[in-house]
This record gives sequence, C-alpha cells and structure tokens, in this order.
Amino acid sequence: EEDGEPLEADADSDESQEEDGEPDDPAIDPPVSWGTDAKELFAQLPAELQKQVADREAQRERFVQAKANEVNDAKRSAMIDAENTFAERQRQYASEVEYFASQFTPQRPDPVLLTQDPVAFYQLQAQYEQGVAQQQQMQQRAVQARQEAEWRDQQAEQARIEGEFA
Repeated sequence: EEDGEPLEADADSDESQEEDGEPDDPAIDPPVSWGTDAKELFAQLPAELQKQVADREAQRERFVQAKANEVNDAKRSAMIDAENTFAERQRQYASEVEYFASQFTPQRPDPVLLTQDPVAFYQLQAQYEQGVAQQQQMQQRAVQARQEAEWRDQQAEQARIEGEFA
C-alpha cells in the first residue's frame, strides 16, 4: 500500500534477519590491563581480531607472570643462601669466642698475699673479677651467636618451605 505499511513490514523483516544473522559468539572481554581508551578501541575491532589480540595479550601476560615467578624464585634462593651463609659465619664466630673464652681462665689471687701485701691482693682480686666478667661476656656472645645462627637457619627453612608452596 501507498501509505507505507508494506515498508514497515519490510523493515521488520530486515531487523529480524539482522538479529538472526548476528553470530552467537559471546563478547570477548578486552585485556584487563588496558586503559579505558584502549578498551573502547578494542570493542570496535572485528570479533576475529579481538580474539587474536586477546589471545596474544593472554600469552604475553603468562610470559610476564612466568618471568616474575622466576625472579621471585631467584630472590628466595639468594635469601636462603644468604641466611645459610650468615648462620654458618655465626656458628664459626661462636666457636672461636668459646675457644678464646676457654683459653682465658682468670686465676684467683693467692689468699696468702692478703696478709703479705693487701694492696697487691686487692688489685689482683679486681683484675680477677674483671677477667671473670670478660669471660662471661665472651660466653654470652657465643650463646647469642649460636641463637642467631639457629634463627637464620629457621628463616632459610621457612623461605624454602614457602617456595615449595608458592
């Protein structure tokens, strides 16, 4: 008819053909790392190109993640090596301090000296007490060094275990 009704019918049939002719492929999401402008441009690309870009971007992301994991593994390994080395040095230091402490045994002044020369006796007594204090300090340093070595060993072991579960 001339009043335009057949044209409307034709328009309706064109719309239904377009709807039927559209692919049922789900929309491809743009890469998450992209900015808003790039995502808008991505949406304008043909579906086949979107798929290729998304696949390539996913491949790139996997590569970057793999390299980041390698860096973390190398960092963890270096930290473990450093902790182990430091622990070993602390054990060596403790052993050396213990050795020196054992070689440095202060001697008490002879009590007979008190009756013969009281001033000399008290000077020697003060030296003896100072020597005992120094020996105790060395022994305490050795204990602290061994504790530090143990703590470093634990840190290295914890890092190793975390690396196994990472």
